[in-house]
Amino acid sequence: MRQPKPPKGVSNTQVSGGVLPWVLGIGIVVATLCVMLLLQMGYQGRLTVRYGWQRQVHRLAHSGLAWMLADVENYPHFTPVPITLPNDPPDTVWVERSCWGMWEFGKSYAKKGPYEAGTAMLLGHRPSRDGQLALYVREQGRPLAVAGDNTIRGDVKVTANGFRSAFINRIGYRKAQYVEGQTQTSETKLPTLDTEVPERFFQQLNQWTAVPPFTRDSLLQVDTVRWPFSSVEPLMLSVEGTLYLDGYWEGYIVLRASGGIVVSSSAQLSHVILEAPYITFKSGAQAQAQLWVKDSARLESGSRLNFPSALVMRDPPARAQVTLEAGSAMGGVLWGWFQNQPQTRRVASMDPGAKLVGQVYWPDGFEPQEATVVGQVVCEYLYLSIGGNQWTNHMFGATLDARARPESYFSPPLWHYVPGAEPVMELP
Repeated sequence: MRQPKPPKGVSNTQVSGGVLPWVLGIGIVVATLCVMLLLQMGYQGRLTVRYGWQRQVHRLAHSGLAWMLADVENYPHFTPVPITLPNDPPDTVWVERSCWGMWEFGKSYAKKGPYEAGTAMLLGHRPSRDGQLALYVREQGRPLAVAGDNTIRGDVKVTANGFRSAFINRIGYRKAQYVEGQTQTSETKLPTLDTEVPERFFQQLNQWTAVPPFTRDSLLQVDTVRWPFSSVEPLMLSVEGTLYLDGYWEGYIVLRASGGIVVSSSAQLSHVILEAPYITFKSGAQAQAQLWVKDSARLESGSRLNFPSALVMRDPPARAQVTLEAGSAMGGVLWGWFQNQPQTRRVASMDPGAKLVGQVYWPDGFEPQEATVVGQVVCEYLYLSIGGNQWTNHMFGATLDARARPESYFSPPLWHYVPGAEPVMELP
């Protein structure tokens, strides 16, 4: 039977029943994509708002630290102080001036709504005019004898008898002048130390609690440990016996050992403090750290302590020794903090080829034999030991160059520094 023709303008095309699910599916997919796009746009908007709030809180923390630095001397150590910033509306941040070994640092904490941020900055001081001397040797009534290729650049304060040439192993002094700078007479005592910062640090150190043994042992097994300076307290690990240190350690961390600490060549340290009777840096070790020792310290050849590091011998026994081996290098402060006075020598030695950029304060014998100090040396007397022979107030082949020390060098507040702390670097 012939099918009737459809009315004019109406197609006789039929939709197959199998196509309809595809049409519905595509519609659902398109609708889902639109919904997801709307959700994504909303999420991105919330992220943008959240990021803006976080940036604002970080700016508040930095503003609080800058506010404190404008008058840092009037902030007590280890006491959080609220500061109201003159914003509209006003914001309150908490700032604190703290001690970290021989250095000071400031930290700031801000919170706004559910967001918070903290920041910390190491503080330092410009060396005063006397802090820029190349050499200060206490007046002892005898001249300073020099031999070999000695170089002293910068002003000095030495004994009233000045310098004289000497022969060491048949080698005399090889230059026309002793000092490239002015020579003045020193006093019968060394420059006075201001030990307020390290004393406050150790008082506070005794109040902090070391992590329990289980946590300590777990941390010593991991590859990387970080602890921010914005924390309330440092991360402190205490070990009985000798600590063989490896891995990466960064931040507000104190590592103590009753026996000693041996830093491996693969270890990396940043801003940490090590305290032990003896500390040895193995050849190739690289670090930025403060080493506090009592009996001995040794930087092996090829090891390096980067600025602003410190090597401090505190109240050592007789015959204590600090040695920077040939090829080792250090940036910062080498300091002998001697509150007792045994009758035997406690010598700090720099072997031929060793280099220090910064400051030396050693109230006993200091021996820079054919080594280089770019900065200042303050010592009781210069010491020299070659081939079993020993000399007092003798120097052989050393380079003491205060003029080459960078103008950007900052010192801790120990001796001959300009009051008024300035920011040195941001702390992790």
